[in-house]
Amino acid sequence: MLPSYLSISLLSFLYLRYGQTPALEGFFFGLKCAVLSIVLEALLRVARRALVSISARALALASFMALFFLNPPFPLLIVGAGLLGYFAPLAFSSTPKNSALPEQT
Repeated sequence: MLPSYLSISLLSFLYLRYGQTPALEGFFFGLKCAVLSIVLEALLRVARRALVSISARALALASFMALFFLNPPFPLLIVGAGLLGYFAPLAFSSTPKNSALPEQT
């Protein structure tokens, strides 16, 4: 944690002190692009593991659409998704219904 803290502190100091110089603006623009690509890659990895059923993908898409177009309170969306998962657990199961589980020996 200490190296991360030190690098963020150094970047914050540089931005406050020299943030208006063209060289540092270019550096921070490149840094933003790198951070965005890292976050998107992490999102895709988590989505591949978590959204394994069609209904889970549909719920994720519906949640995104609701957040983007309707702008509901985020806690309300989380509670709604939790209630759906609680009352319809098989619809969001990671094991397909027609697959046979391997036998234990």
